[in-house]
Amino acid sequence: MNNIIPQDEISSVAGSALTSYRKLLYVTPFHDSKLHSGAAIRSHNLCRELARQFQVTVLAATETHNDVEISESCDANVIRSPFFKPVKRNKSMMLRILGKSAPGFSAIDVDLLKCEIDKIWEKEGSFDVLYFVTQMTASVLLIANYTGRIIIDMYDYYLPIALRKCESVPKHKLYHWVYRIEANKTAVMENNVLRCADDILIPTEEEADKLRLSIKNIPIHVIENGTIIPECHWQDQGSSNVLFVGNFTYGPNMEGLQWVLEKVWPSIRHALPDSCLRIVGKGCEYVKIPRDSGVIAVGPVDDLSREYISASCCIIPILNGGGSRLKLLEAMAYGIPIVSTTLGASGIRHEGSIITADSSEDFSNGIIACLGKENNVLAHCQRAAEIILRLYTWDKIGGKLRRILQT
Repeated sequence: MNNIIPQDEISSVAGSALTSYRKLLYVTPFHDSKLHSGAAIRSHNLCRELARQFQVTVLAATETHNDVEISESCDANVIRSPFFKPVKRNKSMMLRILGKSAPGFSAIDVDLLKCEIDKIWEKEGSFDVLYFVTQMTASVLLIANYTGRIIIDMYDYYLPIALRKCESVPKHKLYHWVYRIEANKTAVMENNVLRCADDILIPTEEEADKLRLSIKNIPIHVIENGTIIPECHWQDQGSSNVLFVGNFTYGPNMEGLQWVLEKVWPSIRHALPDSCLRIVGKGCEYVKIPRDSGVIAVGPVDDLSREYISASCCIIPILNGGGSRLKLLEAMAYGIPIVSTTLGASGIRHEGSIITADSSEDFSNGIIACLGKENNVLAHCQRAAEIILRLYTWDKIGGKLRRILQT
């Protein structure tokens, strides 16, 4: 599915607001023209929806990945700055223990970001609303004070992710305690940043409930992810293709892929030797794939509709991470059979229209059921598409967001 909104449509919506609507500064590290990540898709579409109500100025990172083509989007008034910096991998253990930066926040040059906001403020005057995409961009609020309503849109709740990393390593291992120290840093930093907000947005009710335990007296609103309704819908074509779509530079997607390759896929191939796993998305081309395994790393594609239409099922094998899964919503919109872990479906009201499984054996059996065209699986597909129409289109999500900002 093409998740890019036509630029002329966006400009016309935004342009009609310029003379009468309130001013909103939208600060985002995710504003790519090729929307290969869930974060970029959410950023682009919510910005477009806000442009229906506000005169939007976008302050966006010059790049989120070195090889991503950048184009202006969501408003003619887009200002770009290199405030997003690549995170250094493979830090020494001593640096991870003694360093002051918290995981999830070190990718933002807050001094440069403050300077850019100050320049915009001086040139364009004050803003009624400052909308920060993720708490890492909002960390600039720890060194700056701004008038106007402060909105922080949390794409992921960092602390539970950090804690799950601790739990994944036994206590007798040194890295358990490295992760524990990093989780403590994350908790302090995240809470300090979020307390600067007038309103907090988060994708799932489950995460909102957890957040309300530590953040008091600040409204926390659930703004789910959405998707675009495809022009064509899935129909069973008798293939044996299994599809995994994602941004594989995102750790939880890569972790899920490795789990499938090691724990799930061998049993699928044993039961169905002609089956094929197609991995589609940025970063999958770097995965080591055994020969004659029936696994194909396709890489990123501009139009996903052919992949969805030609597959027999789609998988969402997420074992860690936060937020709600844009790719699950996208697959539901096509009406394709879906097998997901419980975490992969977290926050999505799928109403039993997908198969959920957490053990490798159950996950394998779910895929085999889809490839075997079992009637109970196929019967749920249309129901999933109907749920998307009812609950998860971007105009419905955007309408909810605009109503929150009107209060």
